[in-house]
Parts: sequence; C-alpha cells; structure tokens
Amino acid sequence: MPEFLEEIPLFERNNIIFQQDGAGPHNARIVTNYLNQQFPGRWMGRYGPIHWPARSPDLNPLDFFLWGYCKEIVYKKLPETVDDLDAKLHEAI
Repeated sequence: MPEFLEEIPLFERNNIIFQQDGAGPHNARIVTNYLNQQFPGRWMGRYGPIHWPARSPDLNPLDFFLWGYCKEIVYKKLPETVDDLDAKLHEAI
C-alpha cells in the first residue's frame, strides 16, 4: 500500500478515507497504528475513528466489482514473478 500512496498527490491523499473491513487480522494493533499514521482520523473500520454506520451492509462497490475485475486481469495468465504480479496489479487498478 505505501507504494500506491506515493503515486497519489499529497493534496488528494489528504482527502482519502480508507475503508477497512471487519476481518480479524485487519484489526491487529500494528495495522490500526499504520492506518492512524497514514489516514489520521480518516479511516473506517471496526475500531477506527469513523465507525461503520448501523445496519451498514458489509459489501460495497469494491466487493461487487473491483476485486473480481482485478482477479480476471491478474490471473488470466498466472504471474511468474513478484514483479510480474506487481505489474499486473497496477494494470488492473
């Protein structure tokens, strides 16, 4: 994620609200500390500064579209190296 953030201009990065899902590993202290550094007061999650709204569905547009689309692009032909995977991810996103 840090490499992706570096490509976003600072004035735009300061307007990003990171949406965290409720997966257990994503609530580890190391993860929440990182999100507090990168998105101070601007991340949504179970223990984040922006709490999930009541009765909010767990699925969002990323779940419906983006991840499936990225998987199609990335795994059309299996990546052979980490650099190949990185290039395919950049292409997909």
